[in-house]
Amino acid sequence: AASDVYKRQEITCDWSLLSTEMPRLWKVFRERAAEIKNAVSDCMIDVSLQVVEDQFTQVICMEVSDLDSIPQGMVGLTIPKQSYAYMEHEGAVEDIWKSFGELQEWIKERGYTRDPLDFKLDYCPSDPKLPHGLYQKIV
Repeated sequence: AASDVYKRQEITCDWSLLSTEMPRLWKVFRERAAEIKNAVSDCMIDVSLQVVEDQFTQVICMEVSDLDSIPQGMVGLTIPKQSYAYMEHEGAVEDIWKSFGELQEWIKERGYTRDPLDFKLDYCPSDPKLPHGLYQKIV
């Protein structure tokens, strides 16, 4: 089923700026997350919406039961039902990119095709001891 999520703001930037822009976005979202009253859980999601000509579009969000009451300054986003390859990442957050690389290699080895816009999800549990759920859209 499709999932409704709130997103605080969207960042579109070059790969080289993600390492400074994403921590800023995470900080702002964490400060405002308590305003989201209809969250399904306290799990936050880092969404890579697309990569076009080396410009990455990312958002931080939470899954919600509906989009009826969006906190001021936030906007709704619906993630449509789609097909994904999945793996769990255990270990340092800084190494998630390595796990996504392994997932992308798994996709290639099995004859699947990755989404050309590189849509992917990182479900970030509130407990840092729990693994991240990584999803890479396949077409």
